[in-house]
Amino acid sequence: MATDLIIGSHSIVEALLNSERSNKTLIGVESSIKDLKKNYPQIKKIIESIEVEVVKSNHVFQQVAEKLYKETGFKFSRVPGNILLSCSQIPYRSIGGLFDELKQVKNKRVICLDQVTDPQNAAAVLRTASFYGVDAVVIPGKSSSGFSPSFFRIASGAAEHVRVYAISNLSRFISRFNELGGLSIGFSEHASGDHNSEKYSGENTLLVLGNEEKGISNAVSRQVSQFISLKTQGNIKSLNVSVAAAVAMEKFFGTN
Repeated sequence: MATDLIIGSHSIVEALLNSERSNKTLIGVESSIKDLKKNYPQIKKIIESIEVEVVKSNHVFQQVAEKLYKETGFKFSRVPGNILLSCSQIPYRSIGGLFDELKQVKNKRVICLDQVTDPQNAAAVLRTASFYGVDAVVIPGKSSSGFSPSFFRIASGAAEHVRVYAISNLSRFISRFNELGGLSIGFSEHASGDHNSEKYSGENTLLVLGNEEKGISNAVSRQVSQFISLKTQGNIKSLNVSVAAAVAMEKFFGTN
């Protein structure tokens, strides 16, 4: 069974609470484990029911962490807080299941990231998506960031709540989304249109964002229903994709 390494207190706690994960082993120095129990009393009983490996010093912990990183194929960098969780990956989710939901339920919220390869950006988008109650985030399986320990840390627990689908053909996904009656909206600084979120209410909505340099690829652009821009009020015309995604979600998924 494939393994995830979870770092960052919020992410560790949410992963411990996630019943979809199994084979949980908490590894850390004694003081870090005590602090986790103290700060998050809701996971005390869970920790008592799983394997806990207490290491004798911060230095030894980092050595153990480095070995685990290498075993799982990730480049090691010092783990903050001297604590991590090793556990099974979340079970694979078929994109067909999402399409089945779109056939039956309206007002689904989906984010699509095209050519977003920076794991910090992807994780930050995932965290914001969880805040706005997004149902799914779709990423290209071959060109986007993997689920590294740093990804989980930056996502701050959102990976346990927002379904992520890594697929090989984003343009085909968007085409199918449109066929099922959804509305796909791309964001580009070159678009002339603005938005009126009221006219999108009640529909399954897909927000499509590209990376900062290339934007949305031509293949994906051809499938997007419409493009809008986030209007600048200053001299800078573009935003970091994670910030743009947050603004886009507020406009379309916010309460106002």
